[in-house]
Amino acid sequence: MPSNPAFKEKWKEELEHWFNSIEPKIEKDENDDEIYHVDPVILVEWNEAGLTQRGIIKANVIAVITGTNPAIRQYIDPDFVAPGNPGNQQGPVVSDSIFCIDAGNRSHQIYLHVIRRLQAAYLQNNAPEAPSLGRVFWVTSPRANTLQIDETYNVFTF
Repeated sequence: MPSNPAFKEKWKEELEHWFNSIEPKIEKDENDDEIYHVDPVILVEWNEAGLTQRGIIKANVIAVITGTNPAIRQYIDPDFVAPGNPGNQQGPVVSDSIFCIDAGNRSHQIYLHVIRRLQAAYLQNNAPEAPSLGRVFWVTSPRANTLQIDETYNVFTF
């Protein structure tokens, strides 16, 4: 899970809204048991100081993520009011941390492709002291009311 308490609260709220806004898919396996799943998401815990120190614009990293495959999109919640939103105006909020992958059984392969593209563009293996741009997580829902969150290491730094 994210290390920063502010990220934990932000993600918790955004993930709740995301989870409540999606349609679960229920399939039957060969034993006629139900398999519950939803399309997974990529979560990014940004290191704003690292972005600044390395002179990297967050929108460019987001473009690498969303440009990997048309099945990837930034999560948009039309009902969520972001904390600090002037006047608490209702309106769509586009997350800069949650990226949905609507690709069924190809989702994990697309995620791996995103990781390879991020590493090719931003991994600092020749400068181990370079600050990280953040952390990347893979979120799935293997059964009802359950989220599984796994971190992928060595995306931006070793």
